[in-house]
Order: sequence, then structure tokens, then C-alpha cells
Amino acid sequence: MHVVKQGRIHLVRPTPHGGELILQCAGPGALLAEASLFATRYHCDGRAEVASDTLAIRAASFVERLGHDAAFARWWAGISPERSRPRGCGPNFWR
Repeated sequence: MHVVKQGRIHLVRPTPHGGELILQCAGPGALLAEASLFATRYHCDGRAEVASDTLAIRAASFVERLGHDAAFARWWAGISPERSRPRGCGPNFWR
């Protein structure tokens, strides 16, 4: 998982017909790839659309904090609806 410090990063998933689906367009301050926090397999690629910099967050540390910090867990639960849909890309997600 990452926080975008600067730039713009797309999370993309290949489609069966050779195209791609843009799952997220992340800019400064955005959480990137948090939907994969509990995943056990590859889901998508991150691609910098412009020069970008991120801050990596270890998944194990994040999950541990969820278990020990009630306020942090409430914050995470509060952004849950945001994580369940494509974000920040405008109306056209398919390429």
C-alpha cells in the first residue's frame, strides 16, 4: 500500500480482450492499492502517468494498527465505501 506524495498514478487491470480497466487515478495525498491490503494474489499494476513519488506502508504494520487503535480503525471503516468503486478517473475507465 502507498500514499502518493506527488504525481499521478493509475492502478490498471488488463481485460480479457487486451484492453485495460483503470481502477484508480491517485494524486497527492491519495491512498494507493489499499483494496489489496488483505489480498493474497496479484490484482493490478500501478503505473506512474507523470513523475511520481510515494510513501510505502507495510501491510502488516497497517493491519496491526487496525487491531490496536480504535480511532484508526474507525477512520479506515469510514473510507470503506470509497474503496469499493473506481476512483478519480472521470467517467471513462475503459481503455
